[in-house]
Amino acid sequence: MDEEILQDFIVEAGEIIENLNEQLVQIEKTPDDKDLLNAIFRGFHTVKGGAGFLQLTSLVEVCHAAESLFDELRNGRISMSPDLMDAVLQAYDEITTMFDSVKNGDVPDDAPSELIDRLHALAQGSASAAPAQETPKEEPKPEPKEEPKVEPVAEETAEAQDDSAIILASALGHLDIVKYLVINGANIFAQDQCAIYAASQYKQYHIIDFIESIGLIYLNNY
Repeated sequence: MDEEILQDFIVEAGEIIENLNEQLVQIEKTPDDKDLLNAIFRGFHTVKGGAGFLQLTSLVEVCHAAESLFDELRNGRISMSPDLMDAVLQAYDEITTMFDSVKNGDVPDDAPSELIDRLHALAQGSASAAPAQETPKEEPKPEPKEEPKVEPVAEETAEAQDDSAIILASALGHLDIVKYLVINGANIFAQDQCAIYAASQYKQYHIIDFIESIGLIYLNNY
């Protein structure tokens, strides 16, 4: 690595990184400021270019991800959000840490891959953080409805109970219960109550596979 080029980079990049700190604070207050968005984009872009010339690939990677995000912002394809700003500030912290390593003559460590992925996802308009949205599974609380198989009362009632049990089992993903009910003649064709419909509603595709695998033909469109 050419020492003179390295020193030039340290001086130039140092000023840009310092300016970026103030610009990022300001953009939180004025997220629609086009001139400021362009300036931040250029800052990341310039640091990336110098780092690329010196083959500092880890610094190039994180600058590129941040630059891409601001390219989308300045062109109005995505909007500023707290989640996006949080990711940008994390990227900025990584860049300053890497820059300090370069100044000390060390090879900077890579940024966490999760952060790079998050920046790219945000640039594509996706919400980044872990999508823990699988909470609405509280609906089927009455678990005791697993018993109807034993009581062959009137045929009509038995069928209706079988249907509810299949829906409950499908909702909870209990394939073993669904197997038992279907193999023992539970009615799977009753209107919107069929096992196939319930399984598809709850995205329990392994249940649908099972029902098809034992040769049952279902009538409902799901």
